[in-house]
Amino acid sequence: MIKVLIVEDNKYMREGWQTFIDYEKDLVVLDSFHSCETVLKSKYLAQSDVIIMDIGLPGISGIDGVREITRLYPNKNIIMATVHDDDQHVFEALKAGAVGYLMKKVTPDELVAAIRDAHAGGSPIT
Repeated sequence: MIKVLIVEDNKYMREGWQTFIDYEKDLVVLDSFHSCETVLKSKYLAQSDVIIMDIGLPGISGIDGVREITRLYPNKNIIMATVHDDDQHVFEALKAGAVGYLMKKVTPDELVAAIRDAHAGGSPIT
């Protein structure tokens, strides 16, 4: 099983992603969070295989959250999910340690494929 965490401040987006991910036989969402501060305190952070992280979070930004998580767990597979499609955000996210970058408008199939790709060592980017 690929163990996933979701960090997204939009409750409906978080719940939708969890529904699509949990539907897959080889994926499970361990937990979901509304901020970097809450995921950094979670017991599930160490157990996760892939983290889907929004860039625009309240408090600690997603990019700063990626920096902190990769400092604590250098081999975590973090996929940034965002509405921003400019090169600067992509560059900053990847420089911080994210392995992939997805637009939030991805289909459920694209999201699931990106999780599997990141877990297998790929770099999913839309």
